[in-house]
Amino acid sequence: MRIPLSLREVKTKSGDEVIMTELTGVLLCRRPTLKRRSITFMIDTGATMPLILTEQDAELLGVPFSSSHVRRVEADKAPTAWSGTLETYEISRVVLLTKTLDDDGKPRLGRFELPKVHIVKNTPPGLPSAIGVGFLLLFQLRFVFSPIEGKAFFEGISSQGNNPSR
Repeated sequence: MRIPLSLREVKTKSGDEVIMTELTGVLLCRRPTLKRRSITFMIDTGATMPLILTEQDAELLGVPFSSSHVRRVEADKAPTAWSGTLETYEISRVVLLTKTLDDDGKPRLGRFELPKVHIVKNTPPGLPSAIGVGFLLLFQLRFVFSPIEGKAFFEGISSQGNNPSR
């Protein structure tokens, strides 16, 4: 099983060009109910959490922060960045739907069940949501990235990794 990723050149504030690796998918959740919107996630190999939503994407999905199903993460357990501890919330039992390819290269709809998704408040505008290394570990995937060949994908590395629905 493979999950194709997109490559996109972006300019940094200093004017350098970098290649961003992205995955587009739809998040589903029963409680709270989310709007069905396509979200593009940056692949962030420095992030340990499986999936991190920006505040802007959470608003696009209609995440009700006042709901009892959206829990604030205690400061001592919240992720940190160069700027310090991040105001973080989480929702449980979320499903990511995205395009996959089976072992014969045929397109399939991949369904990835995540125990929780983190939402970071006060994120700068334009910063994308992220898929971190925790996603690769959870679903036993490897990340293949070849900018020279213009390709990137996640690939299952075991029998469990080939069955994304967990």
